[in-house]
Amino acid sequence: MLEFLDLPEPYREYDLKKAILKNMKKFLLEIGGDFIFMGEEYHLQVGKNDYYTDLIFFHRELQCLVAIELKIDDFKPEYLGKMQFYLEA
Repeated sequence: MLEFLDLPEPYREYDLKKAILKNMKKFLLEIGGDFIFMGEEYHLQVGKNDYYTDLIFFHRELQCLVAIELKIDDFKPEYLGKMQFYLEA
């Protein structure tokens, strides 16, 4: 669904994030109009540890934050655990 980014093969997660940021208007239209971009590498602090989620948005209708963690490889169960941790933080 992100073909409009026109990324050369192979690409890294960093390249994907930079292409999304460069094409933010198209990306927001693709995921839905109720999203507001809040930042990249969004800082989360838990205790004395720092964590960063790739992209964070606010959904106006749902009145909630939406975190996006970019991955370019196949899904791994630990990705879900990491995202749940970010959402709790």
